[in-house]
Amino acid sequence: MRKMYRSIKRYVNIALGKDVLLRPTAKIKTEYHGFWYGEWAIKGNSLTSESSVFSVGVGEDVSFDLSLINKYGCVVFACDPTTRSQQWVAKSVTDRRFVFNKIALAATDGSLELFPPSKTAHVSASCRQASHTSTAPYAVPCMRLTTLMREKGVTRIDVLKMDIEGAEYDVIQDIVLSGVAQSIDQLLVEFHHHFSSFSTKDTQKAVEQLCTNNFQIAWVSSAGHEVLFVQNTTRSQVWSTGGVSFLG
Repeated sequence: MRKMYRSIKRYVNIALGKDVLLRPTAKIKTEYHGFWYGEWAIKGNSLTSESSVFSVGVGEDVSFDLSLINKYGCVVFACDPTTRSQQWVAKSVTDRRFVFNKIALAATDGSLELFPPSKTAHVSASCRQASHTSTAPYAVPCMRLTTLMREKGVTRIDVLKMDIEGAEYDVIQDIVLSGVAQSIDQLLVEFHHHFSSFSTKDTQKAVEQLCTNNFQIAWVSSAGHEVLFVQNTTRSQVWSTGGVSFLG
């Protein structure tokens, strides 16, 4: 019922011009990890215990991360800069293969201003002030993906999941321009054009950047905001629509 409601809401918003209709451009076998709220798809049977997995923006739900750990035995490098998430992880996660980093992923190294949610029941903070945030930002440490990979001694990433409340737009541009996008096999992104501080054009631009840099869309959630991108293994393929279809 939840998925049906999310799908209906999605198409209503598309009709109103408030959302983007993304369609898969690659047909692959997928598998699902995480509870319904934090569920994501990855390529089926695509990891091993030696795989490099980065999960950025975990909040108070690591069901995706622990599911990957339980199936494949891999280490997950998780990141979240918010105090509430850090406190929750410290109390709730004991698996040593879940390696937690108290930083934000960004397009620069140093510090990043975040705006906390206006509702105290919510966890995630955004990189821009919006209708759902407070007006008083606070600074958190941040790293570029290239810096984080170097710190962890990783040269390739098998799965990178990003749920970073709007910061994904700058990060996607950074990983494309830096060339590190070519080192990512699977990229999971939640887009936040439904925030008042972003627009559908921001998401369209980000998707186009990825799809013109060797990525294809392999899965889109029922809500339409969570997307799995995979490397295009047939580099000679001609993409009749530029590799991505938009509506809205």
